[in-house]
Amino acid sequence: MKNIAGKLESFGFENKDPWSLPVIKLMFSLPRLYKPLALSYEKVYPGTIKYLKFLVKLGFLDYQNDIIIDTKTGKPKNKQSKPQSRYKLSSKGINFHKQIESDIRHLSDKYPKMLTRNYNNISKILTSLYLQDTHARFGISITHLAILSKMPTKTVRYWVDVFINDGYISKLNRKVSDTRAVIPAHYRVNKLFVKQLLSILETVEGGEVLKKELKLDRGRFLKDINPMRVGISGATDYDHDVDTQVILSNLILSKNIQNNLLFRIEPKFPLYIEKSSNDYVFKKISHNKIYYQPDAQFIENIDGVNYWSILEYERYQNRRDGWSHLEKFLGFVYINALQFEGGIIRFVVNSESRLKSYVKLIEAFADYLVTNKEFCPSNDIILAVTTLDNILSTEDPLDSKNWYRIVIPKDISTEKKIQYHTEKTTPYNTYFSRK
Repeated sequence: MKNIAGKLESFGFENKDPWSLPVIKLMFSLPRLYKPLALSYEKVYPGTIKYLKFLVKLGFLDYQNDIIIDTKTGKPKNKQSKPQSRYKLSSKGINFHKQIESDIRHLSDKYPKMLTRNYNNISKILTSLYLQDTHARFGISITHLAILSKMPTKTVRYWVDVFINDGYISKLNRKVSDTRAVIPAHYRVNKLFVKQLLSILETVEGGEVLKKELKLDRGRFLKDINPMRVGISGATDYDHDVDTQVILSNLILSKNIQNNLLFRIEPKFPLYIEKSSNDYVFKKISHNKIYYQPDAQFIENIDGVNYWSILEYERYQNRRDGWSHLEKFLGFVYINALQFEGGIIRFVVNSESRLKSYVKLIEAFADYLVTNKEFCPSNDIILAVTTLDNILSTEDPLDSKNWYRIVIPKDISTEKKIQYHTEKTTPYNTYFSRK
């Protein structure tokens, strides 16, 4: 290696094992490193937080503090409030709410002793608790409901209890603060860091390989987050990115994870294809390609076998999207994995109802592969699904007992023809016919 003495900062590359390498690989594997993942990485590589702060001090990393918002007003705050119980409408409550919207007399019919002057305010409680998508995950507190309905907190609490007893409102399992960090603190690389790394790696043996691995040929850099809006429950446009890193922050602590290997967040994998009749077939090499961009990819070891593991956090996607992800996953394994390696796709969903839906999906896809062995790579394949709550509440989130799993045994006797279907020809239409 050439002499690099005199550089502003060498990041430890004058030594055989640079102190900065784990942190550098982490920072260049994702757009922003949020605090939950940084804290978990500290457990895997002690000293990570110290090195991150050191790089911030030198100006090689940008840092932004927690974005704390009072979700009742949408205004920024400096301090978080005490966690409170949260609520949302049940399925029965949603139907009742729709009836009231069409005719307020449904409310008086159900509760004849309710004062007429309170009809609109009490119906506002139900309207405020009609939460969908991410908002349903956070729910709304009694304090916030009192503001939205313009009623005393004591009165709101009484009616929430009544609606819970009648099955119209569900109380969530966890407490959440009204004033909280809707986006956690994060680190991100900047132009100065890339410029300095390029300069250092020119003098390091194997530097060219690391340049490509880290994708240092970048010209655009992210700025501080300035959320355009915060929803009624505190949901933001960054929730998916943050939640994905929260999931990963738990996964990387599992004994199955190969921590010395680079994991990637939202990687963009080229998959080579060729036209075959009305569909496409994946090829090891071709002039034609499509792209597969899962939420994350990493390596895990299961019973002594290395698996190319794909994470798909399905917040809003439907099962049809999931089927497409499964086909691309098979193409990814076919193109990248060696025959003695395996492939596993892990779906994470937000609710028990979606869990049941995705269990049906992987059961159907497993049947499709067992029936058509030529469509499955010559690798051990595992299809798995669990909920976000399961990930966050267990000691080892990759333990098989925390997942609904289907194992597709390796088949090497059949000539392989891994297919990618169009929306019109997808076997999904056979298993889940439109009615």
